[in-house]
Amino acid sequence: MAMVRSVMTGCRALAASASLASNASQRTPIRGASRGVRHSSSGAFRVSERVAQFKQSFSSTLNEKRSKASAGASGKVVRGASAVVLCQAALKESATGVEFPETIGPLTCLGAGVREKKIAILKVKVYALACYVEAEGAKAALAAGETLLSGAFDKAICLQLVRDVDGKTFFEALNESVKPRLALIATNQATKENEDGDFMSEVAEAAEKAEEAALDALEEIGDYFLSKSKLSSGTKVMLRVADGKTLQVSAAFADGGAELELESAELCEAIMDVYLGIDPISPAALDAFNAGAAKACA
Repeated sequence: MAMVRSVMTGCRALAASASLASNASQRTPIRGASRGVRHSSSGAFRVSERVAQFKQSFSSTLNEKRSKASAGASGKVVRGASAVVLCQAALKESATGVEFPETIGPLTCLGAGVREKKIAILKVKVYALACYVEAEGAKAALAAGETLLSGAFDKAICLQLVRDVDGKTFFEALNESVKPRLALIATNQATKENEDGDFMSEVAEAAEKAEEAALDALEEIGDYFLSKSKLSSGTKVMLRVADGKTLQVSAAFADGGAELELESAELCEAIMDVYLGIDPISPAALDAFNAGAAKACA
């Protein structure tokens, strides 16, 4: 019954996460009330008509956003394109003056942009960011209709701070963006149905375990950044996904930095979604990344 009760709260998390306006300080695990769910003769659970209608309505909204994101990937870039210089021998993000190398190991840069945060009536530049991908894998995946987010190739987001930020503030901002996305991913996994349209309790249980593991890994990232009293302007942070499930966190602090390696496909997806998904924290940067991807596939 614990997993049965998970469906309704999971679907509420789905709605909240879709707009990413949920309170990120509150955890949204797959638990909740059991209304509207019945047990089927096959031993699985059938999602109620009300929940099914909600999922259908949300899916339509999500698909519409994905279609708009795909248009950006085709090279029709409008937002902030003039503020970004695409890959050359060295890439320079013009709004901040930060330069990114064309390649980092086997990864190639697609483009760069800036993350701004509104404080009172002012927009303050926080960091410049660039997207790196494994070029051949990305080209094949994008040609097959995948996106920068969904494609199964190694990728990374490289950040460089342009103002001093304490570690607590940096992690809280990341946490606020990642937690709702993890809830959405877990809910989507938990509410998958079999070919008969039945909700499968064992799938929901696996989704809850994966969500818990991802949240534990996110806490490890938090411990790492919270141990830093200050991230000075110029600090570089790389969030790299390898094999779709391994998250590597590298940071060049004044004390030499360190690297974390965490295993969670769900956390990898959630963090990349912050920058490459349908509701990115820097739309202009994503436009630049998509433009670079379109150029690479031309």
